[in-house]
Amino acid sequence: LLTLDLPLRIEFKRAWLNSDHTCYRWWPITQRIRYVGISDIRTSSTDDELLQEGLMLPKTGNLHARELAVTLSAGTDKTDEYIDRVLAYYREHHFRYTLNPISQETGTQNEGSENDLIDRFLFKGRQGFCEHFAGSFAFLMRAAGVPARVVVGYQGGKMNSYGDYLVVRQSDAHAWCEVWIQDRGWVRVDPTAAVAPTRLTEDSAETLYAEETGLLSLMRQGVFGEWLGNTVNIWDYLNSKWNRWVMDYSPYEDQDLFLKLGIDIERGKGIGLSLLITAASAIAVFCLVLFLIQLQIKNEKPDMVAESWQKFCRKLARVGITKRPEQGPVDYMRHVTELRPELYEQVRDIVAIYVRIRYEKLWDTKDVQLFQAMTKRFSPQKS
Repeated sequence: LLTLDLPLRIEFKRAWLNSDHTCYRWWPITQRIRYVGISDIRTSSTDDELLQEGLMLPKTGNLHARELAVTLSAGTDKTDEYIDRVLAYYREHHFRYTLNPISQETGTQNEGSENDLIDRFLFKGRQGFCEHFAGSFAFLMRAAGVPARVVVGYQGGKMNSYGDYLVVRQSDAHAWCEVWIQDRGWVRVDPTAAVAPTRLTEDSAETLYAEETGLLSLMRQGVFGEWLGNTVNIWDYLNSKWNRWVMDYSPYEDQDLFLKLGIDIERGKGIGLSLLITAASAIAVFCLVLFLIQLQIKNEKPDMVAESWQKFCRKLARVGITKRPEQGPVDYMRHVTELRPELYEQVRDIVAIYVRIRYEKLWDTKDVQLFQAMTKRFSPQKS
Protein backbone atom coordinates (compact mmCIF):
# COMPACT_ATOMS: atom_id res chain seq x y z
CA LEU A 1 0.00 0.00 0.00
CA LEU A 2 1.35 3.39 -0.95
CA THR A 3 1.84 6.10 1.68
CA LEU A 4 3.71 9.35 2.17
CA ASP A 5 6.93 9.37 4.19
CA LEU A 6 6.98 8.13 6.84
CA PRO A 7 3.86 6.13 7.72
CA LEU A 8 2.99 5.68 11.40
CA ARG A 9 -0.34 3.92 10.97
CA ILE A 10 -2.41 2.39 8.18
CA GLU A 11 -6.20 2.26 8.48
CA PHE A 12 -7.41 -0.56 6.26
CA LYS A 13 -8.75 -4.04 6.89
CA ARG A 14 -6.13 -6.79 7.11
CA ALA A 15 -3.25 -4.39 6.40
CA TRP A 16 -0.14 -3.94 8.50
CA LEU A 17 2.91 -1.72 8.88
CA ASN A 18 6.41 -3.24 8.91
CA SER A 19 9.33 -1.97 10.97
CA ASP A 20 10.86 -0.47 7.83
CA HIS A 21 7.69 1.62 7.35
CA THR A 22 6.38 -0.32 4.36
CA CYS A 23 2.68 -1.18 4.28
CA TYR A 24 1.20 -4.46 3.08
CA ARG A 25 -2.10 -6.28 2.78
CA TRP A 26 -2.61 -10.04 3.07
CA TRP A 27 -3.71 -10.52 -0.55
CA PRO A 28 -3.26 -8.64 -3.84
CA ILE A 29 -5.43 -5.61 -4.52
CA THR A 30 -7.44 -6.18 -7.70
CA GLN A 31 -9.96 -3.36 -7.50
CA ARG A 32 -10.21 0.32 -6.59
CA ILE A 33 -9.92 0.92 -2.84
CA ARG A 34 -9.76 3.81 -0.39
CA TYR A 35 -7.68 3.81 2.76
CA VAL A 36 -6.09 6.22 5.21
CA GLY A 37 -2.38 6.40 5.98
CA ILE A 38 -1.08 8.55 8.85
CA SER A 39 2.46 9.82 8.19
CA ASP A 40 5.00 12.11 9.83
CA ILE A 41 8.14 13.38 8.06
CA ARG A 42 9.89 13.72 11.42
CA THR A 43 9.78 9.96 12.01
CA SER A 44 12.92 7.86 11.55
CA SER A 45 13.53 4.16 12.06
CA THR A 46 16.41 3.05 14.30
CA ASP A 47 16.05 -0.71 13.93
CA ASP A 48 19.53 -2.29 14.28
CA GLU A 49 18.49 -5.13 11.98
CA LEU A 50 17.72 -2.63 9.23
CA LEU A 51 21.17 -1.08 9.65
CA GLN A 52 22.80 -4.46 9.17
CA GLU A 53 20.71 -5.11 6.06
CA GLY A 54 21.81 -1.70 4.78
CA LEU A 55 25.42 -2.92 4.70
CA MET A 56 24.90 -6.23 2.90
CA LEU A 57 26.75 -6.79 -0.38
CA PRO A 58 27.52 -9.84 -2.53
CA LYS A 59 30.84 -11.45 -1.61
CA THR A 60 32.16 -11.16 -5.17
CA GLY A 61 31.69 -9.00 -8.25
CA ASN A 62 31.94 -5.29 -9.12
CA LEU A 63 35.59 -5.08 -8.12
CA HIS A 64 36.12 -1.66 -9.72
CA ALA A 65 33.13 -0.19 -7.90
CA ARG A 66 34.52 -1.45 -4.59
CA GLU A 67 37.89 0.15 -5.38
CA LEU A 68 36.14 3.41 -6.31
CA ALA A 69 34.38 3.44 -2.93
CA VAL A 70 37.73 3.06 -1.15
CA THR A 71 39.24 5.87 -3.22
CA LEU A 72 36.36 8.33 -2.72
CA SER A 73 36.06 7.66 1.01
CA ALA A 74 39.80 8.03 1.66
CA GLY A 75 40.72 10.85 4.01
CA THR A 76 37.27 11.45 5.50
CA ASP A 77 35.13 9.84 8.15
CA LYS A 78 32.19 12.18 7.56
CA THR A 79 29.27 10.56 5.77
CA ASP A 80 28.04 13.89 4.36
CA GLU A 81 31.40 14.56 2.73
CA TYR A 82 31.55 11.07 1.22
CA ILE A 83 28.04 11.48 -0.20
CA ASP A 84 29.10 14.77 -1.83
CA ARG A 85 32.13 13.08 -3.38
CA VAL A 86 30.04 10.31 -4.90
CA LEU A 87 27.50 12.77 -6.32
CA ALA A 88 30.35 14.85 -7.73
CA TYR A 89 31.69 11.71 -9.42
CA TYR A 90 28.41 11.34 -11.34
CA ARG A 91 28.49 14.97 -12.42
CA GLU A 92 32.16 15.16 -13.35
CA HIS A 93 32.21 11.95 -15.38
CA HIS A 94 29.37 12.99 -17.71
CA PHE A 95 26.72 10.49 -16.67
CA ARG A 96 23.48 10.87 -18.61
CA TYR A 97 19.87 10.23 -17.64
CA THR A 98 17.93 8.33 -20.29
CA LEU A 99 15.06 5.86 -20.44
CA ASN A 100 16.85 3.89 -23.17
CA PRO A 101 20.35 3.22 -21.82
CA ILE A 102 22.78 2.15 -24.52
CA SER A 103 26.25 0.80 -23.71
CA GLN A 104 28.98 3.06 -25.10
CA GLU A 105 31.18 0.07 -25.83
CA THR A 106 28.88 -2.47 -27.38
CA GLY A 107 25.91 -0.41 -28.54
CA THR A 108 23.51 -2.75 -26.73
CA GLN A 109 21.33 -2.39 -23.68
CA ASN A 110 23.15 -2.04 -20.34
CA GLU A 111 23.42 -5.75 -19.71
CA GLY A 112 26.24 -8.03 -18.75
CA SER A 113 27.47 -10.36 -16.09
CA GLU A 114 25.01 -10.40 -13.21
CA ASN A 115 27.92 -9.91 -10.81
CA ASP A 116 29.31 -6.83 -12.56
CA LEU A 117 26.28 -4.73 -13.50
CA ILE A 118 27.36 -1.88 -11.21
CA ASP A 119 30.81 -1.81 -12.80
CA ARG A 120 29.30 -1.72 -16.29
CA PHE A 121 27.14 1.25 -15.37
CA LEU A 122 29.81 3.23 -13.51
CA PHE A 123 32.71 2.70 -15.92
CA LYS A 124 31.29 1.73 -19.33
CA GLY A 125 27.71 2.73 -20.10
CA ARG A 126 27.42 5.75 -17.77
CA GLN A 127 23.84 6.29 -18.82
CA GLY A 128 20.58 5.00 -17.45
CA PHE A 129 17.43 5.83 -15.51
CA CYS A 130 16.74 6.31 -11.82
CA GLU A 131 17.14 2.64 -10.85
CA HIS A 132 20.67 2.59 -12.31
CA PHE A 133 21.71 5.68 -10.35
CA ALA A 134 20.02 4.60 -7.10
CA GLY A 135 21.41 1.06 -7.29
CA SER A 136 24.97 2.14 -8.01
CA PHE A 137 24.86 4.87 -5.34
CA ALA A 138 23.64 2.42 -2.68
CA PHE A 139 26.40 -0.02 -3.67
CA LEU A 140 29.10 2.68 -3.29
CA MET A 141 27.69 3.65 0.12
CA ARG A 142 27.65 0.08 1.41
CA ALA A 143 31.10 -0.63 0.00
CA ALA A 144 32.41 2.21 2.17
CA GLY A 145 30.63 0.92 5.27
CA VAL A 146 27.71 3.36 5.14
CA PRO A 147 24.24 1.80 5.56
CA ALA A 148 22.10 2.59 2.52
CA ARG A 149 18.96 1.30 0.85
CA VAL A 150 17.08 1.84 -2.40
CA VAL A 151 13.57 3.22 -2.12
CA VAL A 152 11.09 2.70 -4.95
CA GLY A 153 7.94 4.79 -5.11
CA TYR A 154 6.54 7.85 -6.82
CA GLN A 155 7.92 11.37 -7.13
CA GLY A 156 5.91 14.44 -7.95
CA GLY A 157 2.52 14.24 -9.57
CA LYS A 158 0.33 16.82 -11.25
CA MET A 159 -2.39 19.01 -9.77
CA ASN A 160 -5.86 18.58 -11.22
CA SER A 161 -7.09 22.17 -11.29
CA TYR A 162 -10.73 21.10 -11.54
CA GLY A 163 -10.74 18.97 -8.40
CA ASP A 164 -7.80 20.61 -6.58
CA TYR A 165 -6.05 17.30 -5.87
CA LEU A 166 -2.76 15.67 -6.83
CA VAL A 167 -2.80 13.00 -9.54
CA VAL A 168 0.06 10.48 -9.28
CA ARG A 169 0.44 8.21 -12.30
CA GLN A 170 2.70 5.31 -13.24
CA SER A 171 4.87 7.75 -15.21
CA ASP A 172 5.76 9.34 -11.82
CA ALA A 173 7.44 6.12 -10.65
CA HIS A 174 10.91 6.84 -9.30
CA ALA A 175 13.77 5.30 -7.31
CA TRP A 176 16.08 7.05 -4.88
CA CYS A 177 18.22 6.20 -1.84
CA GLU A 178 18.20 6.62 1.90
CA VAL A 179 21.50 6.75 3.78
CA TRP A 180 21.94 6.27 7.51
CA ILE A 181 23.72 9.25 9.11
CA GLN A 182 24.52 9.17 12.80
CA ASP A 183 22.25 11.39 14.94
CA ARG A 184 20.05 12.11 11.90
CA GLY A 185 18.73 8.68 10.98
CA TRP A 186 17.76 7.72 7.45
CA VAL A 187 18.36 10.68 5.14
CA ARG A 188 17.00 10.80 1.60
CA VAL A 189 19.56 11.22 -1.19
CA ASP A 190 18.56 11.22 -4.86
CA PRO A 191 21.59 10.62 -7.10
CA THR A 192 19.47 11.11 -10.23
CA ALA A 193 19.17 14.78 -9.29
CA ALA A 194 22.94 15.17 -9.56
CA VAL A 195 22.76 14.28 -13.25
CA ALA A 196 19.26 15.34 -14.32
CA PRO A 197 17.77 17.88 -11.87
CA THR A 198 14.90 18.58 -14.28
CA ARG A 199 13.72 14.97 -13.73
CA LEU A 200 12.64 16.15 -10.26
CA THR A 201 11.51 19.70 -11.01
CA GLU A 202 9.53 19.14 -14.20
CA ASP A 203 6.58 16.91 -15.06
CA SER A 204 7.97 13.38 -15.16
CA ALA A 205 5.64 12.50 -18.02
CA GLU A 206 7.38 15.12 -20.15
CA THR A 207 10.67 13.29 -19.60
CA LEU A 208 9.05 10.07 -20.77
CA TYR A 209 7.53 11.70 -23.84
CA ALA A 210 10.75 13.54 -24.73
CA GLU A 211 12.26 10.29 -26.04
CA GLU A 212 9.15 9.26 -27.95
CA THR A 213 8.79 9.63 -31.69
CA GLY A 214 5.89 9.25 -34.04
CA LEU A 215 2.19 9.97 -33.78
CA LEU A 216 1.87 9.77 -29.97
CA SER A 217 4.65 12.30 -29.50
CA LEU A 218 3.05 14.72 -31.97
CA MET A 219 -0.36 14.33 -30.32
CA ARG A 220 1.04 15.56 -26.99
CA GLN A 221 2.38 18.80 -28.49
CA GLY A 222 0.82 22.13 -29.37
CA VAL A 223 -2.82 23.13 -28.97
CA PHE A 224 -4.10 19.56 -29.38
CA GLY A 225 -1.78 18.40 -26.59
CA GLU A 226 -3.13 21.11 -24.28
CA TRP A 227 -6.71 20.20 -25.17
CA LEU A 228 -5.97 16.53 -24.57
CA GLY A 229 -4.45 17.32 -21.17
CA ASN A 230 -7.48 19.38 -20.16
CA THR A 231 -9.84 16.63 -21.31
CA VAL A 232 -7.94 14.04 -19.26
CA ASN A 233 -8.11 16.29 -16.18
CA ILE A 234 -11.84 16.84 -16.56
CA TRP A 235 -12.51 13.15 -17.06
CA ASP A 236 -10.28 12.22 -14.13
CA TYR A 237 -12.14 14.69 -11.90
CA LEU A 238 -15.59 13.40 -12.89
CA ASN A 239 -14.42 9.80 -12.59
CA SER A 240 -12.95 10.52 -9.16
CA LYS A 241 -16.16 12.15 -7.94
CA TRP A 242 -18.20 9.21 -9.21
CA ASN A 243 -15.96 6.59 -7.58
CA ARG A 244 -15.96 8.43 -4.27
CA TRP A 245 -19.74 8.70 -4.36
CA VAL A 246 -20.11 5.00 -5.16
CA MET A 247 -17.63 3.84 -2.51
CA ASP A 248 -19.18 6.09 0.14
CA TYR A 249 -22.59 4.48 -0.34
CA SER A 250 -23.59 1.05 0.95
CA PRO A 251 -26.10 -1.06 -1.03
CA TYR A 252 -28.81 0.01 1.41
CA GLU A 253 -28.00 3.68 0.94
CA ASP A 254 -27.99 3.21 -2.84
CA GLN A 255 -31.41 1.57 -2.67
CA ASP A 256 -32.73 4.36 -0.46
CA LEU A 257 -31.47 6.95 -2.94
CA PHE A 258 -33.22 5.25 -5.85
CA LEU A 259 -36.44 4.96 -3.83
CA LYS A 260 -36.39 8.71 -3.37
CA LEU A 261 -36.26 8.96 -7.16
CA GLY A 262 -39.32 6.69 -7.45
CA ILE A 263 -37.34 3.59 -8.48
CA ASP A 264 -37.92 0.32 -6.58
CA ILE A 265 -35.07 -1.93 -7.71
CA GLU A 266 -36.26 -4.96 -5.70
CA ARG A 267 -39.74 -4.94 -7.29
CA GLY A 268 -38.59 -3.86 -10.72
CA LYS A 269 -40.67 -0.68 -10.65
CA GLY A 270 -39.46 2.45 -12.38
CA ILE A 271 -36.86 0.72 -14.56
CA GLY A 272 -37.91 2.82 -17.55
CA LEU A 273 -37.49 5.95 -15.50
CA SER A 274 -34.11 4.68 -14.35
CA LEU A 275 -32.93 4.24 -17.93
CA LEU A 276 -34.24 7.71 -18.81
CA ILE A 277 -32.40 9.26 -15.88
CA THR A 278 -29.19 7.40 -16.82
CA ALA A 279 -29.37 8.58 -20.44
CA ALA A 280 -30.16 12.15 -19.42
CA SER A 281 -27.30 12.14 -16.91
CA ALA A 282 -24.85 10.85 -19.53
CA ILE A 283 -25.89 13.60 -21.97
CA ALA A 284 -25.63 16.23 -19.23
CA VAL A 285 -22.15 15.06 -18.27
CA PHE A 286 -21.03 15.07 -21.91
CA CYS A 287 -22.33 18.63 -22.41
CA LEU A 288 -20.65 19.72 -19.17
CA VAL A 289 -17.31 18.28 -20.32
CA LEU A 290 -17.52 20.12 -23.63
CA PHE A 291 -18.45 23.36 -21.88
CA LEU A 292 -15.56 23.11 -19.40
CA ILE A 293 -13.09 22.31 -22.18
CA GLN A 294 -14.16 25.35 -24.18
CA LEU A 295 -14.05 27.52 -21.06
CA GLN A 296 -10.57 26.32 -20.17
CA ILE A 297 -9.21 26.89 -23.68
CA LYS A 298 -10.77 30.34 -23.80
CA ASN A 299 -9.32 31.42 -20.45
CA GLU A 300 -5.83 29.99 -20.93
CA LYS A 301 -3.11 32.47 -21.76
CA PRO A 302 -0.11 31.34 -23.80
CA ASP A 303 3.20 31.11 -21.97
CA MET A 304 5.20 33.61 -24.01
CA VAL A 305 8.42 32.91 -22.09
CA ALA A 306 8.21 29.16 -22.80
CA GLU A 307 7.43 29.83 -26.47
CA SER A 308 10.45 32.14 -26.81
CA TRP A 309 12.70 29.58 -25.07
CA GLN A 310 11.52 26.83 -27.42
CA LYS A 311 12.15 29.10 -30.39
CA PHE A 312 15.69 29.73 -29.10
CA CYS A 313 16.29 25.97 -28.73
CA ARG A 314 14.93 25.28 -32.22
CA LYS A 315 17.29 27.85 -33.75
CA LEU A 316 20.25 26.10 -32.14
CA ALA A 317 18.94 22.69 -33.19
CA ARG A 318 18.88 23.87 -36.82
CA VAL A 319 22.64 24.49 -36.65
CA GLY A 320 23.28 21.07 -35.12
CA ILE A 321 23.16 21.81 -31.36
CA THR A 322 20.14 19.95 -30.04
CA LYS A 323 19.08 20.25 -26.40
CA ARG A 324 18.99 16.86 -24.70
CA PRO A 325 16.02 16.07 -22.39
CA GLU A 326 18.17 15.95 -19.24
CA GLN A 327 19.88 19.30 -19.90
CA GLY A 328 18.76 22.32 -17.92
CA PRO A 329 19.30 25.89 -19.22
CA VAL A 330 22.79 26.28 -17.70
CA ASP A 331 23.95 22.83 -18.84
CA TYR A 332 22.65 23.57 -22.32
CA MET A 333 24.54 26.89 -22.34
CA ARG A 334 27.78 25.06 -21.47
CA HIS A 335 27.11 22.49 -24.18
CA VAL A 336 26.50 25.22 -26.77
CA THR A 337 29.60 27.22 -25.88
CA GLU A 338 31.79 24.10 -25.94
CA LEU A 339 30.76 23.53 -29.55
CA ARG A 340 30.45 27.17 -30.62
CA PRO A 341 32.57 29.47 -28.40
CA GLU A 342 31.72 32.53 -30.54
CA LEU A 343 28.09 32.28 -29.40
CA TYR A 344 29.01 32.46 -25.71
CA GLU A 345 28.00 36.07 -24.97
CA GLN A 346 24.64 35.87 -26.75
CA VAL A 347 23.71 32.50 -25.24
CA ARG A 348 24.91 33.54 -21.78
CA ASP A 349 22.71 36.66 -21.75
CA ILE A 350 19.65 34.79 -23.03
CA VAL A 351 20.05 31.96 -20.51
CA ALA A 352 20.69 34.39 -17.65
CA ILE A 353 17.46 36.29 -18.17
CA TYR A 354 15.52 33.05 -18.77
CA VAL A 355 16.75 31.61 -15.45
CA ARG A 356 15.88 34.87 -13.68
CA ILE A 357 12.34 34.80 -15.06
CA ARG A 358 11.69 31.07 -14.71
CA TYR A 359 13.41 30.15 -11.47
CA GLU A 360 14.37 33.23 -9.45
CA LYS A 361 11.03 34.99 -9.95
CA LEU A 362 12.89 38.34 -9.88
CA TRP A 363 11.48 39.88 -13.01
CA ASP A 364 8.95 42.28 -14.42
CA THR A 365 7.19 42.83 -17.74
CA LYS A 366 10.24 44.57 -19.20
CA ASP A 367 12.34 41.45 -18.59
CA VAL A 368 9.86 39.30 -20.51
CA GLN A 369 9.80 41.79 -23.39
CA LEU A 370 13.61 41.90 -23.42
CA PHE A 371 13.81 38.10 -23.40
CA GLN A 372 11.42 37.85 -26.34
CA ALA A 373 13.41 40.46 -28.29
CA MET A 374 16.75 38.73 -27.57
CA THR A 375 15.51 35.30 -28.69
CA LYS A 376 13.96 36.85 -31.78
CA ARG A 377 17.22 38.60 -32.76
CA PHE A 378 19.28 35.49 -32.05
CA SER A 379 20.28 34.03 -35.41
CA PRO A 380 23.17 31.53 -35.26
CA GLN A 381 24.76 30.49 -38.51
CA LYS A 382 25.96 27.03 -39.41
CA SER A 383 29.69 26.61 -38.80
